[in-house]
Amino acid sequence: MRMSFLRVLVSGLLLVSATAHAEQSAEFVRLWKAYETDTNQISLQENCKPKWVHAEMNVRFRGTIILHHGFTACTQQYYLWAGDLAHAGYDVLLPVLPGHGHVLKTDKKGKLYNDTDSLPTRKNWASVYAKAVGTFNRIMAQSAGDRVVGGLSVGGEVAVGSVLADVKLYKRLILFAPFFRLSTEQAPLSENDGKWLQEIQKYLGPILNKDKPMAIDLAANPGGYLYSFSNRRQSWGKGCEINERNVGRAGYCNWTLNAVSADQAYGLNLIAKASTMTEFPQTQILAVEKDPTAATPFISKFFEIIKPRSSYNASMCLFRKDTNHSLISTYDSPEQAKYWHTFLREQSTRFVVDGVWVRQSAELLADEGSTPACDISNPAQYNPFDWMHR
Repeated sequence: MRMSFLRVLVSGLLLVSATAHAEQSAEFVRLWKAYETDTNQISLQENCKPKWVHAEMNVRFRGTIILHHGFTACTQQYYLWAGDLAHAGYDVLLPVLPGHGHVLKTDKKGKLYNDTDSLPTRKNWASVYAKAVGTFNRIMAQSAGDRVVGGLSVGGEVAVGSVLADVKLYKRLILFAPFFRLSTEQAPLSENDGKWLQEIQKYLGPILNKDKPMAIDLAANPGGYLYSFSNRRQSWGKGCEINERNVGRAGYCNWTLNAVSADQAYGLNLIAKASTMTEFPQTQILAVEKDPTAATPFISKFFEIIKPRSSYNASMCLFRKDTNHSLISTYDSPEQAKYWHTFLREQSTRFVVDGVWVRQSAELLADEGSTPACDISNPAQYNPFDWMHR
């Protein structure tokens, strides 16, 4: 009798253990595997391939989160945080953005470069992103538990696009420095911009000096005389080619003006569409003061649009201007001490799990529309993983 009881107990424990990773439906598994198979038909860098990070087996399963990486980056941007989320009981999906992650090629001089031909362009961005969002939402519609979507920079655009395509699908949305338009904080002819600015200076000088994002859009105008130039490979420079590659950063060090312009067009389209919505999921936005990449005024504009439409309201705070645009990634700008990173991961995990806002400072940043700063000045007054014991 006792042996029979032990067998039942052990069988029950094994069943719990076996089903910890079997929370997802067969259809969810089929759709994700089909996406992986389809995407991997292209030769991708190892740390750019789509990944499903399973929830840990010794914690209660809570839900599914899909995270979209940034422009010219890869899925590896989320590897550390994905581990936190798996520890918190979430299955984490890390897809690759359209046109990203291809293996490096070699030119006639033996120099490695990234094939940027597949990046979205001004001619096809609407269809490319609509197809990607449709694929991701079909997968997530079959997922188990709470559904959360997030994104960094251009990945933030895809996350927003996913919500706008099916506003009832996701419980929460978390955005890291979402890109809606290029920042004007950049110097018109900064050292890191390379030769492309000098090249279009003679054509678009007055506009370029006043508004670089507008100049890029004009250069990438499909009917314009600079369109072919907008498709030429540009480079992030030696900082990416040497420093970031040496620490294992995957993704591209090359890009095109056309791709940047396409993402600007997508961003403005998302803001316009958001203004027509009557509801929105709970949203946390984390951005950077005077971000040289993503224009914070456009992020603030998006925030003001969705705030009254969010079921549980929305929150936004800014990290100081010495914070890197990539925020959640440790591979970008490796020379920079990521002093904010632990705070960001802990607070972001708490939002995903419990919907608790990232802690804000009482200080308002006047130069950023009086947006509050994210408060990392004091140690957390709670155990960031205390919810695991509930």
